[in-house]
This record gives sequence, structure tokens and C-alpha cells, in this order.
Amino acid sequence: MTLTACLPSHCIGVERTSADLPAQELLYRYSLGLAPFPAGRQGFTWCFFDPPAGAFVGDFRVPRRLRKTVRRQPYRVTANTAFEDTVAHCAGAERHGGWITDGIIEAALRLHNAGHAHSIEVWQGRDLVGGLYGVAVGQVFVGESMFTLADNAGAIAATHLLSRLYHGGYSLLDTQVVSLHMQRFGMRAHDKADFMPRRWAAVSAPAGDFGPDGDDEHGPVSAFLNTITHPSSGAGASHAQI
Repeated sequence: MTLTACLPSHCIGVERTSADLPAQELLYRYSLGLAPFPAGRQGFTWCFFDPPAGAFVGDFRVPRRLRKTVRRQPYRVTANTAFEDTVAHCAGAERHGGWITDGIIEAALRLHNAGHAHSIEVWQGRDLVGGLYGVAVGQVFVGESMFTLADNAGAIAATHLLSRLYHGGYSLLDTQVVSLHMQRFGMRAHDKADFMPRRWAAVSAPAGDFGPDGDDEHGPVSAFLNTITHPSSGAGASHAQI
């Protein structure tokens, strides 16, 4: 089997490792812009996405209708209160490829326990109905996966994530690929020659502050929403970029 076997067509395999790498070894590979894919039962293939994708903070967007929904606060939103459950839900929501294996989950938990991986959870009563998780390195947040089990729950999680990155001094949300869903939030494919130096500068900068665990206060989210506009308006956020 070649290094690139079973990888997406836009993903270039560069290294194969065991699945039990310590947190710092995992974080180092994320810092380089690599992403893990399962390679059999015992390992990972680490790959680059070409073209890379994501959005720098000044390019964050939230659609107008969703902004109204978020302001109504239809759900309770928390951070880092149910990380393992969130990752498990993301694994269950995968329809194409099933890349979130037990090895991926265990690696995410090692990063979370070391303070480098974070989750946003959306609750309807006691039920976890949406969420996402990713890995923070420097001023880059690498979004890994999202799930939704109720109307707008995943989109609300994404909005709260953008707010935390905005207020926490992050520079880039690296989504690795661009889905139609995330295009609504300003994510797009980038030219690698432009994107990677800016990404490395963000990785090398003082670490961003993801914010406190627990209930996500609405005040900062509302303030964030006041700084951005829908893409069709042609205006952008005022937050500084690298």
C-alpha cells in the first residue's frame, strides 16, 4: 500500500507514524500543517491538503439569518465540558470515509488532556445536539470535525468558535478543506505559496487564549457579531491580521 492510498485526492501523504504518538509529537505535526488519517489499525498517515483552506480572522463571516438565530440563544453553549462525547458524535456523524477512528479519537484526547485540543458543545436541555472540536497551536486553530442533531446547532457552535478565536487573539481558522457549510463563515481555498508563510507566522506567534471552560457567555458572542457582516455586504471585520 502506498503512503497516499485511501487519502482524498487533494491530500498529499508525507509521513506514516504509529497512532500512539505523545501529545507534543502530534502538536508538532499540526504546527507544520499536517493532518492525520488512519492507516490500518496501528498508525496514521500525515498529509498536506493542497490547496489549503480556512480563513484569517479578518475574513470571518456569519450569515445574517444565523446572526439573528444566535442572538435568540435557542440553545445553551459550552466549551470543553464534553470533549470526548463531542468527538464521538463527530465520529458517528461521518458519512464519507469514516476517518475518525479509535486511534484518531485517542490522539484527540491526548491533545485535549494536554490543553491543546478544544470543543464547543451545544445543548438542548441535557441533550448534546451539536458541537465541534479542533486543535490549537500558536495563533492557529485547526478545525477537525463538527456535528449537528438539531436545527442550526452546528452552525451555532461554529459561530461561538469564531467568537472565541476573535476575542482570544487567534489569527487563523485552518479548516483543511472547504465545505459548502463552512463557506458561509468565510472559509475558502488559498494559494499555498501565500497561505503557508502566513500560517507559519501565526503558529510561531504567542499562543491564543481559547477562553474559559464551561458556559459560553453571550456578551462576547454578541460583540463579535457586531463586528462582522454577511459576505454580500462587502464589508469585513476590523480585527488585525498577520
